[in-house]
Amino acid sequence: MVDGHRCIGGMLFLQYWTLVHLPLKDYRAYAIGKDLKLQMASSEERIAMTPLADFIREKIVPIAADTIDFEGELSDTSNIVNLREYLMANQSSNPAITPVLAELNKNFEVWNQEIRDLQPPKSVNVYTLKNKETGESKEVDSDTYLKEKSLQKAPWELQKDKTYSKQISDGYEPAIMDFSPMTEEGEEMKDSILNYDRVFLLVSWNLDKFNTDHIAEINDFAAKAQKDGAKFFGVSSSSGEQLKQFRFDHQTLLIF
Repeated sequence: MVDGHRCIGGMLFLQYWTLVHLPLKDYRAYAIGKDLKLQMASSEERIAMTPLADFIREKIVPIAADTIDFEGELSDTSNIVNLREYLMANQSSNPAITPVLAELNKNFEVWNQEIRDLQPPKSVNVYTLKNKETGESKEVDSDTYLKEKSLQKAPWELQKDKTYSKQISDGYEPAIMDFSPMTEEGEEMKDSILNYDRVFLLVSWNLDKFNTDHIAEINDFAAKAQKDGAKFFGVSSSSGEQLKQFRFDHQTLLIF
């Protein structure tokens, strides 16, 4: 009974804390400690960062040379199976393969599942076909259309203006897809920001609601950061005129 009360009390405390403050653990994509590049990486980019990708580049490429491009097929879920079969088939003629195959076998299940988990959502095009003889209309997905040759010729006619895309399976999607900062002139800055050695971003969605009580300290910090070689930018959805007025009113050199 006591344990039950403790459990309920703990749950109530967590609910209260989350409501009044913030969650004890920040699961958001922009949480402290999260790697922005990793959070924004596509399925293909994430797969290229996996231990399997490193293994192929470091251990397999020197063995396979130009015979089979395992690195080029990283995103293919059957690639790791083909890789193991290749090593097994060539093990007897190349003793150097034995420890490489042992390492692959040791990590096979984990690496295989990781590649599957990073597959992107799958979509297909849906075509509308009309039978010119009977007037019948029907929808078929692109896979079916390509397999059934009878649908690609008379009396069926493809209604191109009615084609649409449909997602048929879920998959990995980047946690961050809305980070696209631009200069006041409209120049894209995402790649530059992500590739700076050190960069500070001061975010304020609306400068009209910006608390300026500590603007002097912010200006001082920005100046010191820039003097030390770091970049310091302001990020806001406010208009260009608002940005100029903000800089004038608070005598700040912040670049937005």
